Amino acid sequence: MTTIAAQPRARFHVLGSRAAYVKYGPEVQEEALRRGDRADRPGWGEEPRERWGTLGAGDDVRPVPTEAGKYPAFYAAVAAAIRDGGPPPVDPIDAVNGLEIIAAAQRSFAESRVVELT
Repeated sequence: MTTIAAQPRARFHVLGSRAAYVKYGPEVQEEALRRGDRADRPGWGEEPRERWGTLGAGDDVRPVPTEAGKYPAFYAAVAAAIRDGGPPPVDPIDAVNGLEIIAAAQRSFAESRVVELT
């Protein structure tokens, strides 16, 4: 995923053996902050239907509502974790697991390229 590519691509592109999820465009909270919108206003983080991602396989592809963004709740939890010793909003183990998945995907890609080139 990238926001700086010369050609627009899917922001999220998750492929599985039974279905795929594809989503275009930047996250609505990012856009709202750039416009100067405030997170305490009604409708914050809600995405219009035309921006929803799609889920499906073959000809059976349907739009899926995007869950409303929650930047304010996330950063309040970060502050509580720092100030009060509360739990972090993302379990560090989950963050490590996510990084391990990314590293495994990179290794798999590199290994497939070696096989392809030989």
